[in-house]
Amino acid sequence: SYTDGPKSGQPIPPTDFDDPNPVTYLSVTGSFLVCVSPDSPGEQGKKWAALALQLLCEALENWGVGGKTSSGYGRMAKEADQKQPPPGMTSAGAPQTKRKAGTPVKVKILGPRPKGKGYRVQEEGRPEGILTLGLERAPQLAEGQIVDVLLHDDARPPQYRWPDPKAGATGGPAGKGGRQ
Repeated sequence: SYTDGPKSGQPIPPTDFDDPNPVTYLSVTGSFLVCVSPDSPGEQGKKWAALALQLLCEALENWGVGGKTSSGYGRMAKEADQKQPPPGMTSAGAPQTKRKAGTPVKVKILGPRPKGKGYRVQEEGRPEGILTLGLERAPQLAEGQIVDVLLHDDARPPQYRWPDPKAGATGGPAGKGGRQ
């Protein structure tokens, strides 16, 4: 960490001669039982409990729990889903490396975002993301369509943008050589 300078009170940046204070993170693997029960009796309570469990499972799989979730830790998947690694994880169980902004990728249009501009999209092997930037130049997009875009931020959820036509990059519907 930074220490105060002798007289100025200003922080002094660390050097190669300083001893770092390592920060360790506890990592746990295994199977966990997640239960949800309704607080109201009857069929309506069972439906609410089923919806709550579905949303909880999606959140645990796509967002994770605990620290360092943006690095791929803390995600959980149903045991039946273990044949495929959870989004953001490699088959060895280590988090996928964070990609640089501007990386060209192909995404599938899942549909419009519920509130506001943009689209819900998904890149193969990655969690659902959003495509919002540069939409003023975007073509009309249909659900299920595959488009070439650029990665804007490899966070959770991933964010994508259209390439800047001034930069000479192509984008738009895959296989058509760009937007029309």
